[in-house]
Amino acid sequence: MNQIFQSIPSLEQFQKTCQQWLDRVPLGNKTLGRRASPGLILDWQKDSLLLARALGSGTDAKLTAASVQPFGKLSDNRSVSAAEAVRSAVQHSGQKGDVTVLVARELVELRTLQLPFIDQDDLPDVIRFQAQRQFANLSDACAVDYVLLPPVPGQELQTALVAAMPPGLVNEIETACSAAGLNVAQIAFRPLEIVRLATQSQLVPAGGRSMIVCVADNEADLLLVRDGQVVMVRSTNLPHEDNPRKAALQAEVRRSLLAAASELGNQPIDQLLLVVAQEQEQDLVATLQPATRAAVVTFHPDILLPTSDRNLVHQAATRLTGMAGALSIPFVDAQAVSDFNNPNRRPPAQSHRRTWILSGAAAASIFLMGYFWYSSTLSGLKQEADGYRSEINSKKEIGQSAQNSLMELKEIEAFLGGAPNWLDELVYVADRMPGAEKIKLDYPSFAIVEGAGVLKFGVKADTSDSLADFEESVRDEQHIVSGAGGGELASGDQLYRWAADTTIRLTGRGWPLASATSSTPVSNDQSKATTEPSSETPASVVNPTSESNQAQPAGEGVTDASEADADDSEREPN
Repeated sequence: MNQIFQSIPSLEQFQKTCQQWLDRVPLGNKTLGRRASPGLILDWQKDSLLLARALGSGTDAKLTAASVQPFGKLSDNRSVSAAEAVRSAVQHSGQKGDVTVLVARELVELRTLQLPFIDQDDLPDVIRFQAQRQFANLSDACAVDYVLLPPVPGQELQTALVAAMPPGLVNEIETACSAAGLNVAQIAFRPLEIVRLATQSQLVPAGGRSMIVCVADNEADLLLVRDGQVVMVRSTNLPHEDNPRKAALQAEVRRSLLAAASELGNQPIDQLLLVVAQEQEQDLVATLQPATRAAVVTFHPDILLPTSDRNLVHQAATRLTGMAGALSIPFVDAQAVSDFNNPNRRPPAQSHRRTWILSGAAAASIFLMGYFWYSSTLSGLKQEADGYRSEINSKKEIGQSAQNSLMELKEIEAFLGGAPNWLDELVYVADRMPGAEKIKLDYPSFAIVEGAGVLKFGVKADTSDSLADFEESVRDEQHIVSGAGGGELASGDQLYRWAADTTIRLTGRGWPLASATSSTPVSNDQSKATTEPSSETPASVVNPTSESNQAQPAGEGVTDASEADADDSEREPN
C-alpha cells in the first residue's frame, strides 16, 4: 500500500508538469509561454526602471516593495549601467524569479497600418513587410508585434497598431534581468496595459469612444480608445511651471483628438479618464473638461501602493497604472498582448511525414492488388480481344459494301432532289402567265445548276408592264424569278415590242427519293405522249388556254409548227 501512495505524484510535481505543458500549448500565432501570474513587474524607461512585487489584479492590485532606480549618466556625473540598476531593484524587493517587463512609448516606434483582410497565418509576414517600408529605423532583427484594432463600419481594410523595438534594447533588458536573477516572461507595451486596466476595471466603457490622460511629473501619456481598444498613443513632455503646464496639456489633448478623428469615426469622445495623483485632480479636471467637452472620470494610482510608498505617485503614476494592468496578462488572449519577447509569427509548418508514409503504404498496397488482378485477367482479355478482332475483320467488308451503297444512294437522292419535273414546271408557267396577246415565250432551256433546277425563257411582250406581270405571276417561294436584258425592240413584231431574258430558279421542286422509288412506272408510249409535244402545240407555249386562243386573231400569239421546229433545232433543251 505504501508503494502505491509513493507512486502518486505530489502536488508540486503535478503543478510543474502542468506548467511545462502550458509552455508548449500554441495559442493562435503565439505560444502560451509562461502564463502564471507574475510575481514581479518591471517598468523600463530610457533613463530609469521601476520594479515592484505584485499581488491581485485590476484596481484591487497591490504593488509592494516598489523602487525607482535611475541608470545611465546621473545628475552627480555618475554612470550606472542598466544591469546595476536592476540588481539594486531586486535587492530592494527581496524576490527573484519570473518578471514581466513593461516598456514606455518613448522606446518603441509605433504606427497604424492599413491592411487587406487576409488569412491570419499570413498577417505577421505582411505586417513586417509593410513596416519595413513605413517605419523609419526598422531592421530584420527588430522585434515587431501588433494588435488588430476594431473594424470601422464601411472600411474595406483592417487596421493594426504595430510596434517595433530595436534588437539591442531587447538584448539589454534580457541581459540585465538575467544577471540579477530574473527570468523575462514577457516584454509588454505599457500603453496597452493602461487601457487593459481601464477597460477591465470599467473605468472606461467597453463601447464608444474614450480618452485616457496619464500625468506624472513632467510627462503625459494620451491614449485614444474605441470599443475598448487603443487606436492612438501619444506621449509628451510638460513644462514644470503650473500655467504653461496646463496650457501645454490642453493643447496636446486637442491635437490628439484632431489626429485621431478618422479612427474615432469623426465623433466626439464620450468620456475622459484622468490618471493623476489625488492632490492634482481638481486643477487638471478644470483644465481638460473644456478641451474635450466630455465627462471626466479620475483614477488615483495611490490606491495601488502601501502608504509608505505613495510618494512615488507624483513621478510614477503612469508607470504604476501600467503595472497594475499587466497583472491581467495571464488571463487574456495572447493576441491582445503586444509581447516583444514572443511577437506574432507565422505558425510553424506542420509535419506531414506520417501522412505521407500512410499514403505511400496505401498506394503501394493498391498497386500490388491491381498488379495481381491485371496479371490474372490479362490472358482472358487477350483471348477475348482476338475473337473481337476476327469478328471485326469479317464485318469490315460488309460495312464497306454497305457504305458504298449508302454513298450511291445519297448521290441519287441529291440528284433527284435537284431534278424537277420539267413538264410540271411548264404547266405551272403556262397556267399563270398572261394571255398570248401580251406574252410570247421563246427558246426554253432546262438545266440543273448547283443542285437546283434552272428554267430560262426568251420573253416577248407588248409592254414593259406585261413583262413585269409575267415575272410576278410565276414568282413564289419555290420559283425565284430574275430578268435580264429587258428593253424595247427597235424593230420586229408589231405586237411584241418588248423583250427580256427570264430565269426561273426552282427550289424544293425535286423528286423525293421515297416518292421516286414508289411511283408507278409508265410505258414508253405513255412517256412519249407526255414528253413529246404535238405538232399542233408549239414548244414555246405550253398548254395555252382555249379561251386565250379563241380571243386572239389568227396568226397572233402562237407560232406555227415550222417556227417551233426551227426554234427547237437552234436551241436544244438541256
